[in-house]
Amino acid sequence: MNKPANCQNPSFDYQLVDSGNLKKLERFGGHLIIRPSSQAIWQASKAKNIWSEASAEFHHDNGWRNPKKLDSWSIKISAEKKINLRLQDNGQIGIFPEHHSYLEDIKKQISGLSNIKILNLFAYTGMASVYLSNPQVEVTHVDITKKCLDWTKENINSNSNLGSIRLINEDAEDFVNKEIRRNKTYNVVIIDPPSFSRVTRNKSWDLEDILPDLASLLVKIVDQNNFAIYFASHLQQGFANSISNIFWDHFQDKVIYEQRLLNLVEDTSARELPCSNLSIISSKPIKFDP
Repeated sequence: MNKPANCQNPSFDYQLVDSGNLKKLERFGGHLIIRPSSQAIWQASKAKNIWSEASAEFHHDNGWRNPKKLDSWSIKISAEKKINLRLQDNGQIGIFPEHHSYLEDIKKQISGLSNIKILNLFAYTGMASVYLSNPQVEVTHVDITKKCLDWTKENINSNSNLGSIRLINEDAEDFVNKEIRRNKTYNVVIIDPPSFSRVTRNKSWDLEDILPDLASLLVKIVDQNNFAIYFASHLQQGFANSISNIFWDHFQDKVIYEQRLLNLVEDTSARELPCSNLSIISSKPIKFDP
């Protein structure tokens, strides 16, 4: 059954303050940010003066309107850890807040255990890698964009008491193929692929086209007895079911399948803003050996 997840976690310094009129008003730490949201087809509920307090607003046509000259800042993603944010030309700022909800689930699953190996693919700027890292966990962080790897290094250096985080500047599919040849396996795989990627000047792919082959690789890279794959996608609602169906071809009823809607819940209302889909494929039960 699909169930929504939200980000109302007191240790995560984020709030969806309001949404509507094809926009969303978000608080990241001490700053309010306005960004477009094609899903927000309803009316905003908060007074206009709250929206006017935004430090920056992104428009698809002309980029950021930045009246407070906001450059970069940091927010807490847990009681002990933080991430550095900055305004990007494409309207992003360094994290996708809807992904925070399932990171706490993973943290609980691996709590108190040692020798846990986590593979974070299409890992962006490292919120998941930093959040889950501790001295008992080995994280492999893979992203093809050097800018994202540099940003991840910055986030790692901004925190203490982290475990091993190995940074790999490579196409995710190519890296997984190499790890399979090396007989490497992982307990947790986090994957959030884009809908489209240009790997080189002559090589690109659409997620729908490569998904069956990608799933085949992930099946080979996990510890068959103790694993969990968290597969997120920003494609249309219901795509998480398609992902689970593809993994069914490999595992059938030997594993647990779960689908979630990664929605953002407004801070002072029950309204939910659809953002992403999550499919979880895990051994049963999820049980990592120390």
